[in-house]
Amino acid sequence: MRQTTYSVLLTIRVQHGYFQDPATKCLTIGPTAATADRLRRAGLLTRYVGSDFVVLSPRPLAEHKWPAGFFPLTFRVQPDSPYFHNFTDLPLTNGAGHVYYLSAPRAGADPLRLTAQAQLGAADRVVFRPLTFDFVPAKPPGQKLILELLDVAGNEVVDQTELAADATAWAVDLRRRGSGRYQLRTPTATLLDFYAADSRDIFPGWGVLEILALPATAAPTFTLECGPRATFWQYWLSSKTPPLPPALRIEAIPRKKPRTEKPAAAKAEVLPPKLVAFIPTSQTLPAGVSAGFVSVEAIALTERPTVAYQLLSTLPAVPNIPQVLLPDLPQADTASFRVEQHAGQAAGFSDVFIQL
Repeated sequence: MRQTTYSVLLTIRVQHGYFQDPATKCLTIGPTAATADRLRRAGLLTRYVGSDFVVLSPRPLAEHKWPAGFFPLTFRVQPDSPYFHNFTDLPLTNGAGHVYYLSAPRAGADPLRLTAQAQLGAADRVVFRPLTFDFVPAKPPGQKLILELLDVAGNEVVDQTELAADATAWAVDLRRRGSGRYQLRTPTATLLDFYAADSRDIFPGWGVLEILALPATAAPTFTLECGPRATFWQYWLSSKTPPLPPALRIEAIPRKKPRTEKPAAAKAEVLPPKLVAFIPTSQTLPAGVSAGFVSVEAIALTERPTVAYQLLSTLPAVPNIPQVLLPDLPQADTASFRVEQHAGQAAGFSDVFIQL
């Protein structure tokens, strides 16, 4: 039986700092209907190889040629976990009406990076709009306004208009140009940065990835780096037989002793984990809760903790010998996440309820 050997034309690699193995698959990438049809006509396949998403060709890389007008290739991106937003360093709100826009290659930055900054974040989230919509700019009554529509990928002004003094909206129609990232702007300011598409093409609409061009004789690997979210950990304590033990406190200790020997030259130095202190909470205690403690700073969520948190009690008779009530408190869970005001700004909190 004849076997076909496929060559890799493109690799998309996702790395996430939350997981013990950063290469753990956490996002699903798949072509839109139009891109899937384009790939099929060219005889190309998409597959997952481990956690890497790849585009494959049945021909050797040296013989492959991209057809004229083949790009851009557009892919939908969707988190695998319903808690992805909870454990990923992203804006605190989910951002209804927005999508995360990823693209490559990027001019003026690492050409193999899919994000605007080193990690996925707020700079990659843009407004989502259909291919036709009315844009209503803020302008003083009775004043004209010059507007232009920029195709971001091509850095090309594709339409412009002068909004009359008595007009309030510009009817934007992108059906001929198709989906992509655009900006509506005046000669001096950007008014709307958005991704336009038929919503059916990118449903359910968490993110979209555009490959704008690829080299003819190389198989690049594009990377998407995701950082872990840091939250304030809130421990809530209650007891089956009140009251709680006296003089409670929470203390952090390393799960593993820091390495003291000199690391091998090929390995990165292993630093001791950061030990974050806890203080009694100033928030109102929930019903049935007798005490609460909150971390003094946000702690990065991680699949495999390197720090243990002990619950200690000090008896008046032996104030210098604390009693360990719980040697390893449960860690913050990715399913528990809320947004509250902290020090005058919004912050993420993780609640952990403990019954003694």
